[in-house]
Amino acid sequence: MMNKGEWEEESELEEIRKDNEILEARLRERGGATGFGGDMDPRLRNEFLRHVLAFEEMSEGPKRTIRSLFPDDFDFPAPESMTPEALEKKLDEILDVLEANLIVLELQAGLQAVDAYKYFLGSVMDSEISLERIPDMWLHLDGCDGSCPDCFQNGCCETGQEMYPDGCGPSDGQE
Repeated sequence: MMNKGEWEEESELEEIRKDNEILEARLRERGGATGFGGDMDPRLRNEFLRHVLAFEEMSEGPKRTIRSLFPDDFDFPAPESMTPEALEKKLDEILDVLEANLIVLELQAGLQAVDAYKYFLGSVMDSEISLERIPDMWLHLDGCDGSCPDCFQNGCCETGQEMYPDGCGPSDGQE
């Protein structure tokens, strides 16, 4: 026979399990996978599912470009027009603005600064992000699209190193 505390605990867990089923159904409606973590503690799974759903819903709201995070007078010179030192400094300034907005470029170690800068200009700067972000949630941009032959990081990651051992992306030698 359960005492009052055990009964309340079991009742609470049952409500959390029901809530988890509802959350899973909402994620499945969005095409999300939910068939994992079934053996997790129901409370922990509930928190996890809530975060996943919040992330999914976040992408549906109003958007802005990453470029709009920068001051109007922030200059993005062509990489060819900068010395290696100026390019490193500009990239650091960009990373500081991104970090202040909870965005981090997590590019492969060993990638030359010129390639990271070109990636930012060509693939990141005009990307849209949600205005409705989860508080304290960082946006991680790793630059990987799964296409190693065309990847600017192809020689810097394990997969790229195995497939393309002769270099660290398409750098023109400027760093």
